[in-house]
Amino acid sequence: MKYIRQKLSILFILGMCPWATTYAQGRFPDLNLDELFNINDVLQTSADQLNQGANDAYQYIGAYLAPLGESLVVGMNNGWTSTALTHETLGFDISTTTNWVLVPESLGNFDVSALGFQAISTDATTLPNVFGGSANDAQLNLNAEVNGEVYELTSADAFGGLRVIDTGTNRFNPSTVNNIPIPIPTLNLTIGAIKNTDISARFVGIPPALGAPVTAFAWGLAVKHDFKQWIPVVEKLPFSMSALVGYTNSRMTARLDPTGVTNLASLALRGQSLTAQVLVSKKLLFFTPYIAGGFNLASSSTRMSGSFDIPVYTLDPDNPTIPIASTSIFDLDALDPIRYNANGVRATVGAQIKLWVFTLYGDYTINSSGYNVVSIGSGISWK
Repeated sequence: MKYIRQKLSILFILGMCPWATTYAQGRFPDLNLDELFNINDVLQTSADQLNQGANDAYQYIGAYLAPLGESLVVGMNNGWTSTALTHETLGFDISTTTNWVLVPESLGNFDVSALGFQAISTDATTLPNVFGGSANDAQLNLNAEVNGEVYELTSADAFGGLRVIDTGTNRFNPSTVNNIPIPIPTLNLTIGAIKNTDISARFVGIPPALGAPVTAFAWGLAVKHDFKQWIPVVEKLPFSMSALVGYTNSRMTARLDPTGVTNLASLALRGQSLTAQVLVSKKLLFFTPYIAGGFNLASSSTRMSGSFDIPVYTLDPDNPTIPIASTSIFDLDALDPIRYNANGVRATVGAQIKLWVFTLYGDYTINSSGYNVVSIGSGISWK
């Protein structure tokens, strides 16, 4: 997350606050200020571009962080159970699971044209996201258009992803592997109810700590029911079959303090995950293999809170060649959240080992969204 915060600092410098120094460095005369009757148009258009550039920067941040939000909600749809068996009434289990979401290299880039930039331009057709590779020296240019002429106000390097080798930062760089694993931990408590029905609750959190830039919290509920008991003939077959529906609500907040930006509070990733599955398992002494199939509904959004100052220029009639610089507040809270979804079908294969009341399990899930998941967990189960 420290790496992401450093990148966000660079982006805000590009998208929100550098134009005052750009003008001071002598680029303003490039806008043909000799034609004084155009000065008002030039100044007003440039001020408008500042707001458009900030909106473009916000869209770019959203695209850059998209797989982080998508992998979060996909991972939360796993780890609910490791068998189709249900508990007896008042039976229970307590389990912890780590769901490793695999982000493939094919999902490491995004299409620049889909962002609909108004003021920022780039020669690149695709750019890496946070789980991508190198940006290959791609530049993001902030432009102003005046009377049909396009002028470059400033530029900055596009972000690279975690797959870029950079030993100087000592950050995680699996540049030689196809999938980056993102760990999503869960803690579940399940209690057996009537008619072979299990009710599960989930909680996971990273509590606020002094100086910590990231907090996270998630809760969820699930119901699993043995429907095989209601099907004549099938109820006699020597395996277990049940249906599960689970819902998880998650939130991750990162405190932001980019250099040169004032009053910026935080970035929040919110997620909602719903899964529906049919499970089949067969208990063989202490070993229980299982398979499952179903679908995921998984959505997330990125929102930034806070505000920052952008420069605005006006014309002094007594000295028209020197624009007057002032500031205007750009309110991030007024912007709509950037939304993502990772819906699709899923299939799981796994196994559970139970010795007395102790369980150990693992499974692998293929998702049509492209984010496959490896889940490994352990717990205590009674009745």
